Amino acid sequence: MDLKKKIYYSFDLALFLSGILLLLFSQSKSKTIEIRAIMGELAIISSYFLFPFIVSKKKEKFYQTLSFHFALLIVSLFIAYASLKVYVNYADGSVWWKEILAASGVLLVLTYLSYLLINFVRSLYLLSEKLISFLINSNVESKYKNAKKIIEKITAFIVTLTAMAASITALIASLKNII
Repeated sequence: MDLKKKIYYSFDLALFLSGILLLLFSQSKSKTIEIRAIMGELAIISSYFLFPFIVSKKKEKFYQTLSFHFALLIVSLFIAYASLKVYVNYADGSVWWKEILAASGVLLVLTYLSYLLINFVRSLYLLSEKLISFLINSNVESKYKNAKKIIEKITAFIVTLTAMAASITALIASLKNII
């Protein structure tokens, strides 16, 4: 591996780990320090977009989808606020056009939230369908091989997470002792 790749991979991993560390430090005893949490989340998201093994088309599609839904979520929050404000301020009824706009706003917001819920459930269904089809094949021998592979991968993932959590905990404990 050449030096550029080593530096690139190191920077990407450092972004991810610093994001986790900033998220841990964003919780103090009395309150949440929002700027640290935001910077930590941005570092983790940036590490995803810099990850070298993901095809750039998938990154771009994910980024476009995330941006589109973030904008729609902000718009739907404003619409929900305006619609619910009509119902709160005018509990006994309002002008007919305000009532129609408020009802339309509620309908739009609930349509968008339903869309998100349906897509989330659909994604879970497709994921579980793929996992089940991977686990259950036509012959018994491949079924056991696939189950063994999955168990090995899950075990390796748990061991990796445990080691990473222990390292981060040790790092935090040593930083607290130094401070």
